[in-house]
Formats: sequence, structure tokens, C-alpha cells
Amino acid sequence: MADTTTTNLGLTKPEVGASTDTWGGKINTDLDTIDALFDAGPLLKVTKGGTGVGTSTGTGNNVLSASPTLTGTVAAAAATLSGNLTLSGGTANGVAYLNGSKVVTAADTLTYGGSGGNLTVGANGTAGNFETGAGGYGLVLSMTNVGPKNAIRSINNTEKKLFINDSAGGFTEILTYIDGSEATRLTSTGLGIGTSSPSVKLEVKAGNGGQMALNNDGSQYTTALWQNNGTSKVEAYWDQTNTLFAIGPTAASSKLVFQTAGSERARIDSSGNLLVGTTGLDGRFRVEVDGVTWARTTNHQNSGTQYFDSFRYNGTQIGAIRGDNSNVTYATSSDYRLKENIAPMTGALATVAQLKPCTYTWKIDGATGQGFIAHELQAVVPDAVVGEKDAVNEDGSIKAQGIDTSFLVATLTAALQEAHGLIKNLETRISALEAK
Repeated sequence: MADTTTTNLGLTKPEVGASTDTWGGKINTDLDTIDALFDAGPLLKVTKGGTGVGTSTGTGNNVLSASPTLTGTVAAAAATLSGNLTLSGGTANGVAYLNGSKVVTAADTLTYGGSGGNLTVGANGTAGNFETGAGGYGLVLSMTNVGPKNAIRSINNTEKKLFINDSAGGFTEILTYIDGSEATRLTSTGLGIGTSSPSVKLEVKAGNGGQMALNNDGSQYTTALWQNNGTSKVEAYWDQTNTLFAIGPTAASSKLVFQTAGSERARIDSSGNLLVGTTGLDGRFRVEVDGVTWARTTNHQNSGTQYFDSFRYNGTQIGAIRGDNSNVTYATSSDYRLKENIAPMTGALATVAQLKPCTYTWKIDGATGQGFIAHELQAVVPDAVVGEKDAVNEDGSIKAQGIDTSFLVATLTAALQEAHGLIKNLETRISALEAK
């Protein structure tokens, strides 16, 4: 029967019945092998089929019992734990770190004192740096003074806030960079985007193109609000559904004012009246000028019939100013379909006989004129006159009457026809008398 070996250490088991002379050498070799498992210290080192524990390093795995207790020093180039590692020293609920002797230690704070800065975690009020990255800046949180300063502060779940601040007043600016260039800067004055010195709470600076965009993911409104103490005062919005842009104040009795060179040029008051060059109101639309030739100019570039103004009542046109390439027509409604009880005018000659045409001069500049006195004409042809005799405005100024002499055309035409009839009658009578 030949010699055999043990399973784990490969020790020689001499053949039973073999010469005793050979047993001594084989047993001595086995003892040397077993002795090599131990050194002068108290630690076990395994060099065959396992990881070294002690002063030597082996390969493979070293399997410990379910809950081993290790004392002294444990060294490994790389170790993987599938269970829990419990340190007998240190502070409960603390952190594990390497002390000055490169021994894993547990404590309630974590401080790294190597070159390049300090890493301090859990030391409230202690100066220190938290820096990552090599050669550049990955993340640097630096507070050099003891006190209530916070570079980044996370509040508990009750408040649910995140602060990036310096409560002691040391910080003056917060900057962000993209691709090596400054993108934003927050100062005590405001937030600057594209500028390093904002002069208001929000200042956006960019080249040609859009400096700011308001984008609404909804189907209708995109809105911007200007508020005072939380109350909206001015609103601007785009209505996608009705394709319109609206802007204006929202407060009662407010007005929208347009300025150039620091001076008001026009306004829309709270009732929707448009005032140009004036703040006073005597109609829905008023234009007041000073130092220019024309108060209003209407330029139509279409050939043929051109409509300059349309006058309407409840949406129906009652008059218009229109023209062609050479003339202007002032028209008022006169369609037969708008009239009833139509009859020939009579007594027109007697009416004309009551008219008092006159000449006069205007008080304002002494210019001469000819026409009628309003209240005298009103007594004869009231349709041709507007206003009341001697009426005054609230401030006592004259509320002048006005006349439209175009309303005399029909009366004058009828009177001329009556006169023509009389003349023809007289001609007939004279002819008859001359024939005798």
C-alpha cells in the first residue's frame, strides 16, 4: 500500500507496514509544514488556499465564523464583508475613520487633517473645509469663522427648506458659471443674468435676440403680472385662443399712459377714452396739439374709392368720410329704405323769408365771416342747429351752439322751386295780358 496525503494541508501519511526508517523523515517534513503555519506572535497565518491573517498575505478566501471577534491588528490589501462589522470602541451613532495611527476609529465627528484642506463633518461651529477634486474645484464649502454661518444648510422635514447663505453677513455674492463663463450673479441688489452688476432686483442682459421668454404649456394664456404688496396692478398676457395681446392696469380707476422722452404723450383712462396730447376729457377720443400744422392726418394709399372714417350707431353706419384720388365726400345716411312718411316740402319760400343771414367778425382773432346766428336759425330750421342758447359748461365757460348749413339745402331747393313756380305763373299771366 502506497503513502497517502491529507486533504487540506497535503501532509504525508506513511504507508502502513512500510519500513520504520522512512517514517521519521516523512513525519519531520509534516511537522515543519505545520510549524510554518505559526510565527512568534499570537496570530494565525494561512498561506495555502486562504487569505493571510497576520504578517503575511495570501490569496483566495478566508471564511470566519458567523460572529467572529478579532483582537489586535487585522491587515488586508482588499477585503469584502458580506455581513456587519462592529467596532467595540468609539461612540454610538458616530462615524468610522482612520486616526493618526491608521486605525479605524469611531467618533461623533469626522475630521480629515491631510494636506490641501480639512474635512469636518458633525463639528457644529468648527472651522473647516469640504473640498473635492484635484487641481480644480469640484465642490468647495468653506467657512473660516466660528458662528452661525452656513454655506449650504438643509432644514428639517418640518420646514422643508434649503438655504445657500451666510447668515452672519460675510457673503456678498453668489455666482454660477457655465463653460468657464459667468452665467448668473446674485448680489445684495438683485439677480443679474448676463451681467455682473445688476442694478435692480432682476436684470437680464444679452445680445440681439430674446432676453427673456415666457412660455405657457397651456392652450390659451401666457401672463406676466406686476404686483404691489401681493396685489396685481398691471397685467400683460397673450391669448392664444383669440390671438390677441393685452396689457394694462387692473386696479379700479387706473389708466394706461404712454410716454416718450419722459413726458406723457397719450393715455387710455379707466373708461376706455383715448386722449392724445391731453389729460382732459370731452369725448371718447381727443387729440390736442401744440406747435404742429396738423392735429390728425389720414393717408389712404388705395386707388379708387377710399373710406377715411365711418360713423356708426349700434353698429349701423349713419355717415362716412370717403374720397377718390382727387375729392372728399362727407356723406350722411339718406337711403329711402330708412325713411317713411315721405312727402313734398311746402312753405319753403316762407321759411327762407324768415332766415337772417348776416356778416360778422370772430372775437378770438377778428376774422370776418358770413352765415347765421345759431339760435336765430334754430328758431326757423331747428334741424340745422345743435346745442341750446346761452348754455354753459360746469366751469362756467361757454357751451357753444353749432350749425350744419347742409340741412338748409333742402329748404333752399324747395324755396327756389316755389319761386320758380311763381315766376312761371307770372310769365304766363304777362304773356296773356300782352296777347290782348
